[in-house]
Amino acid sequence: MMIVANQFYYFLLIFFSITVQLKSQICLLTNNYDSCSTNTECGCFAMLNTDGIGICAFLWPSCSQFTPCNVTDNTCEKLTTICVRHPRCHNLPVCYPTSLMDERICPSKLD
Repeated sequence: MMIVANQFYYFLLIFFSITVQLKSQICLLTNNYDSCSTNTECGCFAMLNTDGIGICAFLWPSCSQFTPCNVTDNTCEKLTTICVRHPRCHNLPVCYPTSLMDERICPSKLD
């Protein structure tokens, strides 16, 4: 079971490396906004349709810059955004800018 879970995480990491085109990191979360970086201004955002997996990103952009995700399939119109849960801003999933998920902004705790 652990091997399957690890393969899934590697798949997600490769998927986001290809689709996001940034060096970002996935994180395992127990709660939204869990710490994931040496930058204390970053936190883990839960991704849709995943169980306990999120993406590490900057926590404090203005909520007004987010648009809701497409409600039928949890996708975003802009290719430079990804659908995440951000309950501080909205009770529905929002399209979050991938530029705020860059590891240059939110360096890994492991570095």
